[in-house]
Amino acid sequence: MWAPGIVCIEPGLSDALSDRMWDGKATAESMVLIRRWAAAGNEDLLATNRARDAGGRQDCWGEASAILMKEDEAAFVARGRALAAKYHAYLGMGLAY
Repeated sequence: MWAPGIVCIEPGLSDALSDRMWDGKATAESMVLIRRWAAAGNEDLLATNRARDAGGRQDCWGEASAILMKEDEAAFVARGRALAAKYHAYLGMGLAY
């Protein structure tokens, strides 16, 4: 069972695809699937924020909460900054590449 606030992205990555990703051996076609899978969870992280919704001013994601490709980092962090600025809050973003 998932803890409150933990996002379970279904369907998950297959073990083989996940292994290829972390080993740096994924094909370009596989990377499209991985990016699509990761984007669903990352969108949920930005959209669902219990601390912010409750009026909190700080939120820190756990280590490696967001999984993204290095080339997507700047745009994703910019979105996090904009969200923090909008709510006048601090946002610690745990990222994994």
